Amino acid sequence: MNRNISIIQSTGEPAKNLHGSCAVLALSNIIGMSYEQATAWTVKNRLAYKVVKQDGIEHVAGTSFYQGEGYRSYKKLRPNCEITRYLKPFGYDYYVSKAGQDGRPTIEENLKGAQADKFAKNIKISTFIKNNPRGRFLILTRDHALALINGVLYNNNNENGLYTNQIVKYTVKF
Repeated sequence: MNRNISIIQSTGEPAKNLHGSCAVLALSNIIGMSYEQATAWTVKNRLAYKVVKQDGIEHVAGTSFYQGEGYRSYKKLRPNCEITRYLKPFGYDYYVSKAGQDGRPTIEENLKGAQADKFAKNIKISTFIKNNPRGRFLILTRDHALALINGVLYNNNNENGLYTNQIVKYTVKF
């Protein structure tokens, strides 16, 4: 089964994860836009770390969610999307359980800083898939991005590398 549905519109070929364009591919898969459209959106919203041109096609060479509006940029695509930040137990305790106590920032202030709508405790991708059999999700780990569409994980033209043991850092539910 080919787990890559992103298409390069100008050539009609399946897109590949070149130069670190995994977030662009995942977005393309989830939203149903072409690879070029997803790349243009990523660049426009200042999420591209760098842009590389190869064979006349622009590719994002890594994404950065610490400039511009970061994760909140996805609200421009779908205003009702839900952004979740996953935290280690200590972080969850600090940012959620003890928020607003002893002069600490409130949950609302912490969420604003995390560019998220809610916090959750750390979870592996495999567990996230089991817990979310329906819907469209962008899954972001420490160094990778994947699409989960109705329980099927799309990993940017790499069927064998599922990354299911990686820890989820953020998810965006579209």
